[in-house]
Amino acid sequence: MQMKTAEKRSTPSAKRLTLSVLIPCYSERDTIEAVLDRVEAVGLADEIIIVDDGSTDGTLEVLRQIEAQNRPH
Repeated sequence: MQMKTAEKRSTPSAKRLTLSVLIPCYSERDTIEAVLDRVEAVGLADEIIIVDDGSTDGTLEVLRQIEAQNRPH
């Protein structure tokens, strides 16, 4: 009786995945900073992209202030 030996499977070297979080917003002046804080608090995002869809309530100005703070993302 012939026995086969188990072949050792080679595992590819672990690749680090990148997590990008896309946050669409429209007229979120009062909430966008809290949303961003929550996403950052999870600590998994490698990049956070916020897309303002033509807000008319001042959301863009809030986003510019956040950008000026040089947050890690």
